[in-house]
Amino acid sequence: MKERQRKQTSVVWSQVIAAYYSLLENGQSGKKSE
Repeated sequence: MKERQRKQTSVVWSQVIAAYYSLLENGQSGKKSE
Protein backbone atom coordinates (compact mmCIF):
# COMPACT_ATOMS: atom_id res chain seq x y z
CA MET A 1 0.00 0.00 0.00
CA LYS A 2 2.61 2.54 1.07
CA GLU A 3 4.91 1.66 -1.83
CA ARG A 4 2.12 2.16 -4.37
CA GLN A 5 1.18 5.47 -2.74
CA ARG A 6 4.79 6.63 -2.90
CA LYS A 7 4.95 5.84 -6.62
CA GLN A 8 1.73 7.75 -7.26
CA THR A 9 3.12 10.74 -5.35
CA SER A 10 6.32 10.76 -7.42
CA VAL A 11 4.26 10.62 -10.63
CA VAL A 12 2.12 13.54 -9.46
CA TRP A 13 5.22 15.56 -8.51
CA SER A 14 6.87 14.90 -11.89
CA GLN A 15 3.69 16.15 -13.62
CA VAL A 16 3.57 19.25 -11.39
CA ILE A 17 7.25 20.01 -12.09
CA ALA A 18 6.78 19.51 -15.84
CA ALA A 19 3.76 21.85 -15.87
CA TYR A 20 5.64 24.41 -13.77
CA TYR A 21 8.62 24.47 -16.14
CA SER A 22 6.38 24.68 -19.21
CA LEU A 23 4.66 27.69 -17.62
CA LEU A 24 8.05 29.29 -16.92
CA GLU A 25 9.16 28.73 -20.53
CA ASN A 26 5.86 30.09 -21.88
CA GLY A 27 6.15 33.16 -19.67
CA GLN A 28 9.76 33.80 -20.72
CA SER A 29 9.03 33.34 -24.43
CA GLY A 30 5.99 35.62 -24.05
CA LYS A 31 8.10 38.36 -22.48
CA LYS A 32 10.76 38.03 -25.18
CA SER A 33 8.23 38.35 -28.01
CA GLU A 34 6.91 41.67 -26.63
